[in-house]
Amino acid sequence: MRKFSSFNFILFLSFILLFVSCSFVKDNLQSGGMAKVKRAERLYKRQEYDKAISLCNSVINNGGSEEVLRGAKLQLARVYFETRQFEKTISLYDELLYKPEKDILVTDVTNYIDLLKRTGRVNKAQEISATYADNYKNNARFANQQQSLENYYSFFNRDSSKSVRVDSLRLNLTGYQYGLALYKDNLVFLSNDIKKKEQQSFYTNSKLYQISEDGVEPFNNSLKGVLQVGPASFFDNGQRVIYTSNRFADVKNDKNSYINYNNGTQLLAAYYQQDRDAWTKPVPVKLGKNMEGYSFLHPSVVPSGKRLYFASDMPGGYGGTDIYYSDWDKEEKKWKAPVNLGPTVNTNGNELYPFIIGEKLFFSSNGLRGFGGLDIFVINIKELGKEPEHLPFPVNTQFDDLNPVLDEKKLLLYFTSDRSGVHDNDHIYVLNLKKNPLKQLDLGKPGKDDDKVPYTMNEVDNRQMQTLVGTKQYDGIPVNKPVTEAAPKAPAVAVVPAPAERTVVDYSNDIKDSNPEMIQWQGSNTNTTAMPVTSSNSTTTNTTTNTTASQTSQSAYSSPELVSWRDENTIVANGIRYMMNQDSAIKSVDQLWRVPGVIYYDLNSFVPQDQEWRKIDSIFRLWKVNPGKIIVVNGHTDVIGTERYNLSLSKNRAVYIQECLRSRGVDAGKIRINYFGSTKPVFVASQYSLESNREIFIRLQGVNRRCEINIQ
Repeated sequence: MRKFSSFNFILFLSFILLFVSCSFVKDNLQSGGMAKVKRAERLYKRQEYDKAISLCNSVINNGGSEEVLRGAKLQLARVYFETRQFEKTISLYDELLYKPEKDILVTDVTNYIDLLKRTGRVNKAQEISATYADNYKNNARFANQQQSLENYYSFFNRDSSKSVRVDSLRLNLTGYQYGLALYKDNLVFLSNDIKKKEQQSFYTNSKLYQISEDGVEPFNNSLKGVLQVGPASFFDNGQRVIYTSNRFADVKNDKNSYINYNNGTQLLAAYYQQDRDAWTKPVPVKLGKNMEGYSFLHPSVVPSGKRLYFASDMPGGYGGTDIYYSDWDKEEKKWKAPVNLGPTVNTNGNELYPFIIGEKLFFSSNGLRGFGGLDIFVINIKELGKEPEHLPFPVNTQFDDLNPVLDEKKLLLYFTSDRSGVHDNDHIYVLNLKKNPLKQLDLGKPGKDDDKVPYTMNEVDNRQMQTLVGTKQYDGIPVNKPVTEAAPKAPAVAVVPAPAERTVVDYSNDIKDSNPEMIQWQGSNTNTTAMPVTSSNSTTTNTTTNTTASQTSQSAYSSPELVSWRDENTIVANGIRYMMNQDSAIKSVDQLWRVPGVIYYDLNSFVPQDQEWRKIDSIFRLWKVNPGKIIVVNGHTDVIGTERYNLSLSKNRAVYIQECLRSRGVDAGKIRINYFGSTKPVFVASQYSLESNREIFIRLQGVNRRCEINIQ
């Protein structure tokens, strides 16, 4: 036998150590990635959405095990849903929820189905419902969703739409309007100027306004709270109020969080001081013991002040937020123990925004059988054993319709809805009840037979209400003109079981470069200004020419060239030198953002920017005309970051577009993806650097954060 030499022994030990080290590094990387996903979940629960999104994107772009990447994408989808970025949520759920898995929550599935209905993908919603039917057959919210899909188009009652006309208020306020309440003869509401890139702002800058004879004006600013004040409920002839406010420990607490992990919303009470024209310092409304860690919101008090209705996620409910009431104990001078309204009202979904008037209780729910999202219901509190009435279309739509408030004196039903579009905000809508269009409200004698509305009303709403009013042939197609024929009952849909495995086709590097076909935006006939661009102080003889968008696409992308800076005021593009200042340089880059065949992204993100979604829809419509063609998706990044990171990010961008197209009906075999990292920029500003000119540099690099689409 040959002797085992010392050299061979050392070599053997080296291999062993190398293997152990690699395994250790791999385990650490995997556990580190999962730790970041858990941290993103904590940030999400703390409502620090911007940080959660950034952390999830970091995990996804840096790569990792399938389990880690899946966890990060699931968490990202949940954050996007909470921040109302619905198309982004749908595309992630398209990739993750095609079959049941252990990490999928029932709320993921129910939210996904609601969003599919919201965007007109009713057949897809039926397929997903059938896929998860065995898993959640005992879940009330899921069961109600499933029933609502059996004859979905029956919700579009054209008879009611002829007699029920909904208008929006003309408020001239940006952002969201919500949290409606009646104050004497006025309507009070919350409005906030949300900034989409600062999701936290939704919870920090809401203010109370009122609509009176003098128009829209801020409400009395002496009513104080934490971060936001309202929704509110005024009673005792407007002399007292109970309202919702955030609860938090300290704005400078752990990691500068606005809202502590265990802090939700609380109810505050105050009364009006006539002599000072101010509200008193608010005091907490106590409803039970040891409830600091739960949310109490959306109060509605009967005029006498003897009973308070509210929504809460306190323990002992049916799940989500339930509606409760509490009676005032005159002798003890405190509110009695809360009483849950029971299973005819509450589900394991969310029941919110109760509004009591007489014996009628209005509320919103996404757990009862309804149109989709949050719908408005009404029930007689003396007959809680009967099913709540679901208000008909167009009060309820497949969008979120919530926060009903009935003004019996003026016979007006106010509510909020985001029906004006997938990405739009909540606005206040109103229904004139003087002609008694909602007989289920049993209003008795209606008012004068006229159709006049307050001067704050838009008689014709310029925003297009994208609601589907046809049969299943209209799936995914917004109906621009009303359909006159009666809607037949939707037939049962044959559902194909979900495949056991999901294959994402990756034809990486099959095609060396892109030559994106011009993809017109629907309804867009505007001309754009192509590169090159000159400034007012240009010393060259070349002038700016107006070209079509197709020419812009070809000049900018058919043969991408590096654009280099020669000196402070000179730019060279396609071999031509131009004199420019900094502002005009940025403007010239901004021209590239208008190329329809290219999808753009924010820094470090693999999900398209909000304004890019219509391009994806246009790409699908263009392909659908000739489904035999191949769609080539080429992912790119800017020059910021490491080569490995950028390569992974560019792949994630291309794969994401692939999933978006698949969800719209494009077969996987008709989509090919390539990813090039930062190797093919279309604009390089070498004079600037990330260290010394960070803001300008990042902005100038924005046109490199893209996916180019080519249909061939």
